[in-house]
Amino acid sequence: MPPRVAGICDICGSKLIQRKDDTEEVFRVRLDAYNKQTAPLLEYYEEKGLLYRYDNYGAQTEERTEDFLNMLTEE
Repeated sequence: MPPRVAGICDICGSKLIQRKDDTEEVFRVRLDAYNKQTAPLLEYYEEKGLLYRYDNYGAQTEERTEDFLNMLTEE
């Protein structure tokens, strides 16, 4: 979905840039690598009780920091 104003981020108002390797082909290669190499680690660490999930959508930096510290110090 394109931004409301061309070249400007709808959320923070900063200038949008596109890297030379931001292509569908490169995305597919990276997604394939993620699915083969990284995604299996989620299940591995979750089974060991070592995976923490955190949804920080809309959270302020201070809130995130406090939440992370609480997660790391819980037993």
